[in-house]
Amino acid sequence: MQITIDNIPVTVDPNETLLEAARRLGYDIPSLCYAQGAKHKSSCMVCAVRNSVNGQIMPSCTTLPTEGMQIDTQSEAVKQVRTLSLELLLSDHRADCEAPCALVCPKGLEIEQMLSYYDNGELDKAHAVITSAFALPEVGCEGCKAPCEKACRRGNVDQAVSIRAIVQEILTSASPAGTIAPVDTFIRTTDKKVFQSRLGRFTEREKDFLKATVITPSRCLHCACAGRADCRLRRYATDAAIKRSRYEASSVF
Repeated sequence: MQITIDNIPVTVDPNETLLEAARRLGYDIPSLCYAQGAKHKSSCMVCAVRNSVNGQIMPSCTTLPTEGMQIDTQSEAVKQVRTLSLELLLSDHRADCEAPCALVCPKGLEIEQMLSYYDNGELDKAHAVITSAFALPEVGCEGCKAPCEKACRRGNVDQAVSIRAIVQEILTSASPAGTIAPVDTFIRTTDKKVFQSRLGRFTEREKDFLKATVITPSRCLHCACAGRADCRLRRYATDAAIKRSRYEASSVF
């Protein structure tokens, strides 16, 4: 079967979707809900393309080719549809990409990673995170004005996590001789061009829920996304130069 993709004639299999055919031929079409072999409902429209013959916008992950199609994957009209789809998805994405506390630490301490190990009782690993940022015995928290505690999401619920005190507790409790490299690598992105999802304010019901349920030793909400390093939603939002969704995020409750 013959169709054109971005004005280039190509031969495609009538039983493969436009997305599958385009990718097989080397065309880069973004997608979020597509998974090979799965039945699709074309819910996100991030993979939208346009048939120039009739002007129809369609999801490439579910649309099968028909003879004579002229598929446009890169025009401004197509990009605008994809951007709108991303913004709608982000309006329902009420979360932080990066932990606010880590973003503002002047020494680059991976605070949430440290607190994750602390909450799991893995003090040697928490100690290793600290040593990766500070040249011990000098501790970067000494004399610091604690922007991390000011940025802490827990402070919007009741009281901010006592990050500096926990750092000192880890340094005095963990055994440097037993320190090992963390098994997980948390990647923090400070590049201003990379999309940053921001949680925003909690409702009163959310605050009550968090007070009752987040009772770990540190009380940290662990609000950064664990999948941020290879998040396609974030990558596509960055590619579309989206800084913040035009649509307000809804409350969890």
